[in-house]
Amino acid sequence: MTRDELLLVKAMEECNEIAHRISKALRFGMYEVQPGQPLSNRERIRDEVKDLIVTLRMVHIGLAEEPSGSDIERIMARVESYLKYSESQGVVVQP
Repeated sequence: MTRDELLLVKAMEECNEIAHRISKALRFGMYEVQPGQPLSNRERIRDEVKDLIVTLRMVHIGLAEEPSGSDIERIMARVESYLKYSESQGVVVQP
């Protein structure tokens, strides 16, 4: 296994940890603190995302470059279109 392959495995693990923590936040709330833990789900998600970004930056092929302003706008518009479609299907409701 190469260094980059090992880092990509680590990135997969971080993605799974992010998904797990988001699942906890959806079930118990963003500000719930799990017994025996010092941080809220929100803080733990933040830390897992940081771990993923740093791990991806370590990969030689440069997978974690900072998105430009136009990248951010394009991605946000795409996500918003998915949200609107979900609303139109009755899956997402506004509070």
